[in-house]
Amino acid sequence: MELDQRALEIFKAIRCVDGESVNTTIEFLDSKCAREQRKLVRKLIRLGFNNNQIYSELNRLYGQHCLVRIYTKDDSDKQFFEAFVAPVLIGFPLLFLVKKFVLKR
Repeated sequence: MELDQRALEIFKAIRCVDGESVNTTIEFLDSKCAREQRKLVRKLIRLGFNNNQIYSELNRLYGQHCLVRIYTKDDSDKQFFEAFVAPVLIGFPLLFLVKKFVLKR
């Protein structure tokens, strides 16, 4: 039962890519394309894919426009920014100001 709930959650986040109902999710749509997409999602769930992997696979097969929301593969860019870029951007100017104004006295 949990897999069905998970599948329904994923269906709500995927647009049908046929020309007629491009702004409709595949959750309750009865077109051939929507049935195909639902079948693929269920298969990927059975194979053990997590939600982000399923979204990535659908993005690869159907293009980014099939996703209602845009998902990233992981948060490595955010982690890189938090761990490296932000301290550098804040740290160096702070060191410069300390050196210039505090150490000159």
